[in-house]
Amino acid sequence: MARHNFKKEFINVGGKKYTYYRADARNLGGARKRFKTIEECQIYINECAELNVQGLSASKSKDITAKDYLYEGVWLKHKTKSTNGVYKFKLDDRGLRVLTNAGKYMEKRYELYKIGDLSFAALEREFYVCRRILKCLNPQEPMSKINGDLLNEKLDSEALKTSLAKIEDFEFAKAKAHGGYKTTYKTAKSIFNIYSRHYKTYNPMQHTSLIKKSTTKAAISDALEFKAVSYEKHNLDDLFFIMFQSYKDGLTQGGYHKDLQLKYSLSLKCQLMLLLGTGIRRGELTPLTWDCIEEEATANNQVIYSLNVNKSYSRSSNLLKRPKNNKSRKAIIHPELYNELMHYKESLTFIELKHNLIFPNSKGELDKKCRLYYALNTANKRLHGPYKTHGHKWTTIHDLRHVYATEFIKQGGQLERLSKHLGHSSTRITEDVYVADYELSAAEQIEDLKFKKPMHTIEVN
Repeated sequence: MARHNFKKEFINVGGKKYTYYRADARNLGGARKRFKTIEECQIYINECAELNVQGLSASKSKDITAKDYLYEGVWLKHKTKSTNGVYKFKLDDRGLRVLTNAGKYMEKRYELYKIGDLSFAALEREFYVCRRILKCLNPQEPMSKINGDLLNEKLDSEALKTSLAKIEDFEFAKAKAHGGYKTTYKTAKSIFNIYSRHYKTYNPMQHTSLIKKSTTKAAISDALEFKAVSYEKHNLDDLFFIMFQSYKDGLTQGGYHKDLQLKYSLSLKCQLMLLLGTGIRRGELTPLTWDCIEEEATANNQVIYSLNVNKSYSRSSNLLKRPKNNKSRKAIIHPELYNELMHYKESLTFIELKHNLIFPNSKGELDKKCRLYYALNTANKRLHGPYKTHGHKWTTIHDLRHVYATEFIKQGGQLERLSKHLGHSSTRITEDVYVADYELSAAEQIEDLKFKKPMHTIEVN
C-alpha cells in the first residue's frame, strides 16, 4: 500500500501542546482524522482502503453522535418511596429491571441481558462507563471524530476526580483511582471494539494503551502503609467489640428474639475466626458447606481438622467458580474453632441447612449480601468515622487476610507454607504484597505454626 503525505497539526488542550498528523480518507469512504503518529495514519488509510475494496464504507457511522450511541439510559423507578426512603426499581414480568431511552450500544446490551447472555453486573458496569465516557466528550460529537488518546487521558483524570470526591487524602485517593481507571479503560476499549465491528469502521481507541504512571506504585505503597495499622491483630479488639455491640443493638431494636440474636452473633464470630485462622478470601467463605470440614486421625491418635477450599463465589458474575488461580487447597483449623463451628451448627434450623451451607442467609441460600460485610462497615464508621475522610483506617474483610499473613510470619511461619495457605500462584506475590514489612532469613524460618490458635478472645453475650 502506498504511503501518503499527512499534514502536521498542533493543538492546545488545557495549556498543553499536542502534535498530531491528519489522515484524509474521504476518497476511500472514510473521514478526516487526527493521530499521534504517521504510522497510525497509515494504518487508518490502509483499513479504509480494505473496506472500500469490500464495498463497505468506513464513514457509515459519521452521522451518529456520541450521545446517540453511548447514552446509558434510565432505570425506571416507582414514584412512591419504600419504607427506608429509597425509590424502588420497576421490574418487568420476569423480575428484570427496565431500561429506557438508552443509546444504540446500551439498547443492544440490554437485549442481551434480557435473554440471559449478559449478567446484570456486566451491564451495570458498562452503564456507568458509558456515562463516564460521555462526561469526557462533547455529546454531539460524531463517533467517527472521537480522538482516542485524548479520551484516554480524560478518563484517567476523571477517575482521580471521582476518587478525590470520596477520599480526602490525595495519595490514598490516587491509589484507589488508578484501579478504577484500569477497569474503565478496559471496558471503554471493549465498547469501542463493538462499535467498530458494528459500523465496519475504525476504532478510535484501537492504538491507545493503559496510562502507567511512575508515581502509581509509590501511591499504592503509601496507601498500604496507612492500612498497616489494621494488620496487627491486637488493634482489632475495639473494632470487634463495637461491631458485636452495634449488631446486637440493631437486632434488639428490630424485635428479634434473644435466640436469634445469639445465632446471628455466633455466625459473625465463626466467620471472623475462620478468616483470621485460615486466611481464606471473602468469595471462598460464602459458599462453604459442612462437607468441606474434614477429620483425619494421625498415628498418635490425634484428630486434625481441615477445611477443603474448592469453590468461590463471584459477585460480579453471580456464579460459583473454582478458587482464584484455579487451585483447591486445604486449611488446617484449630480444635477450638471446630468446636465453635459445631456449637453454631446446632443453632441452625432445618430450612437454613437445606443446602448444607455453613453461613447461609435466613432462607438457607447463599448469603450474597454477606452479613459480616455490613456489620464490619457499621463498626468501622462508628469507630473511625465516614469512609470519605477516614477510609484509610477502615478494616475490610480482605484486610483480615493480611492480618492472618502478618501473624503467621511474626510467629515464625515459613513463607512457602504461607503462600500455599493463601492460595497464591507463587511466593513472590506473598512476599511483595503480604509480608513486605518482615524480612526473615532462611535460618529464622521454622516449621508451620501447629500451635497457632484461632482468634477466640471475642465474647458473644
